[in-house]
Amino acid sequence: MEKIFSKAYAAQMENQHDLALELYSKAIELDSDTAVVYNNMGNSYSSKKDYDKAIAHYEKAIELSPDYADAYFNMGLVYNSKEDYDKAIEFFKKTVELKPDYIKANSNIGFAYFQKKDYYKTIEFLNRVLEIEPNRAGTNCNIGNAYLEKKDYNKAIEYFEKALELDPDISPPPYQQLSRAYKKIGCPRPAAKEEF
Repeated sequence: MEKIFSKAYAAQMENQHDLALELYSKAIELDSDTAVVYNNMGNSYSSKKDYDKAIAHYEKAIELSPDYADAYFNMGLVYNSKEDYDKAIEFFKKTVELKPDYIKANSNIGFAYFQKKDYYKTIEFLNRVLEIEPNRAGTNCNIGNAYLEKKDYNKAIEYFEKALELDPDISPPPYQQLSRAYKKIGCPRPAAKEEF
């Protein structure tokens, strides 16, 4: 089974999802109690945008291994893709319950709350990411965007400037957001040449 699993995983990494699914199915015939195989099949179905089949496979992975954080995380990603942010948050929170330092899960909770326009919760969960790894420029930028939406322009400026300090080459750079925030507080900021 290990050889088949390795071939399936290699096919999956090369975006050959139909081949990967065929090989994972063969692996399941040999051992139907392997949560990782169901999880990986879910990943292939998700990549093919067949979200219902992805969910069914993640559910099977979770049934076989209820503490399998990656399966909960991947389920959250599928619900994010389906724009069902409440379900996405539910699965990302379960991931964090199992693995509190799971940065991507905390980030995705923040993203889902941002999509729901709950900027307070966005900031709460993105700050958890910074508690784990303080030097994440992108996370600082995302918190700046949440503060910008809340119309707390001084805090937005603080986080955008921190993002640029951490990574001057951040992509996309937050120069337009910074200019907008400065204008809102009545203090025009000189435009950086990268803005145009």
